[in-house]
Amino acid sequence: LKAIGDLLKGGLKRVLLLESRDRVGGRIFSKQLECGSWIEYGANWQARTHQDNLEELIQDFKFEKTETFRKGKSVMWEPTGEKKLVSFDSSGMSLLGLADAALFFLYLYRRCSGVNFDSPIQGNAKYDNMTAEDFINSSMWTNDAKKRVRVALEGGVCRNLKEISVLSLVHFLKTVPTTSTDEVDCYYLTGGLQNLLKRYSEAFKDNIRFNSKVLHIDSSSSPISVTTESKETYKAKKIVLAFPPPLLTRIKFEPPLPEGYELTAKTQVCGRVLKLVGEFKTPWWRSRGFCGKIVSFTEKFMDEAYDISHEKAGVLAGFVVGDRALEVVKLGKEELTKRFNDFMAECFGKGGEPLKELHYHNWLADDDTVAAYSSVPNLGMWKHHSKGYFHSTGPIYFAGTEYSQSWTGLMEGALESGKQVAERILKANELQQE
Repeated sequence: LKAIGDLLKGGLKRVLLLESRDRVGGRIFSKQLECGSWIEYGANWQARTHQDNLEELIQDFKFEKTETFRKGKSVMWEPTGEKKLVSFDSSGMSLLGLADAALFFLYLYRRCSGVNFDSPIQGNAKYDNMTAEDFINSSMWTNDAKKRVRVALEGGVCRNLKEISVLSLVHFLKTVPTTSTDEVDCYYLTGGLQNLLKRYSEAFKDNIRFNSKVLHIDSSSSPISVTTESKETYKAKKIVLAFPPPLLTRIKFEPPLPEGYELTAKTQVCGRVLKLVGEFKTPWWRSRGFCGKIVSFTEKFMDEAYDISHEKAGVLAGFVVGDRALEVVKLGKEELTKRFNDFMAECFGKGGEPLKELHYHNWLADDDTVAAYSSVPNLGMWKHHSKGYFHSTGPIYFAGTEYSQSWTGLMEGALESGKQVAERILKANELQQE
């Protein structure tokens, strides 16, 4: 949406968006509750600072945002299984653990500063083949800090760190200015994120074709031929593929994409997460002195949760991260509701309000997503991207949060990626005219 908006604004007249779904937004998917409040099945938050593209949209369309509730105690489940009550931004670590974690991130961020993702493999081949798990084990010395750092990072990439290369982890950390949830999961929109995108796309609604899943792209001659599942064919000079890399495998390309691109797409490590949004009549935990934040360093029903309540409803968004999400989502709504209620009692005490409704979308079974908020290259895949991650190839460009060099895995990353691709296409057009 950002790419097509900027291309039209830049003076291009004939730009078309082929949307495989029946709606705009992709992994941004909002639902209105009976009380009138909006919740998010997917992307939810705006960071405190440095998300200028998203902030511009919010200001342009005058959407209201609310800060994530922070007053009161958080519940932290220790690696030992013990429940502790801590402040919202507490890590729960000992002084020795804090020192260990600080030195680890200092070293890792120094490693980040030396990586140029326009040529990522240069001087970093060993980190393309080393797992992030091995890197943590060789760089940290306290088991407690290792566990907490591991859980925090797995919450970002949504996979076991044994499946993620150090270079992929560095890419994630370099694109996101902070890993602090206090800074990243800061604001949410009371009117629904998807509604913001609907408002933005109204200006070019006639340029959107819904239910248009692309299955064939022939760029062997000009113009490019693009064919959808319903056998409709479109001609274009340039195309932008704006979806997660694994979905590239469902398109037949003629000629094929560069070999390394196809291999990366086929072996992409897709994030796994189940977001469970609990709707209550009121945020009843607040009256008991809790802020609603839950973090678990042991195997509990949810790995983390946050209070994103509205004026008319109590709302708690919880997350099950990694391989466990595949199993938990199979439980069915009735069992999930029971376990959600039981976990609330375990965290905040018995006698609280029962769930009014549990809301979730199974992104893991969504054919147009196949991943959580992001996905990353498998071990050894960065060597196929010597000019940058999925650098444009001929008339084919790539856009989306996975391809972004800022805020990867977040809405801001998708917006920035679309903006950058539009700028490159407009510049290329200017050069051709000259």
